[in-house]
Amino acid sequence: MNTVRLGIVGLGNIGRYHAEYLSQGKVPRAELAAACDAFAPLDRFRPLPTFQDPEQLFRSGLIDAVIISTPHYQHTTLGIAALEAGLHVMIEKPISAHKADAERLIAAARQHPRQVFGGMFQLRTEPR
Repeated sequence: MNTVRLGIVGLGNIGRYHAEYLSQGKVPRAELAAACDAFAPLDRFRPLPTFQDPEQLFRSGLIDAVIISTPHYQHTTLGIAALEAGLHVMIEKPISAHKADAERLIAAARQHPRQVFGGMFQLRTEPR
């Protein structure tokens, strides 16, 4: 795989941040290939394919990996669905709303050892 086709689910503040740097080509060998949000206007992301239903994006065949940047209470179910669809997954912090949900998500990731799964723990601070 020379270029990873990324989709983003959740286009609030942090999702737009991810979309911006990906659209600007700041990550070598990664391209923003699709965008998904159930509520946010998607016009600004066209001509990319856009979706309102994350599971349709997961099944579309348009992406290799997904960044999940929805509200944290959706991270577990969306993460498991993406893994089951064969996608590599990066989830924004917190990984889940509850410890038991995080454990379910991690267990699902372990069932798919060929897929990369990660949680975002980057501290975004202003340079000194």
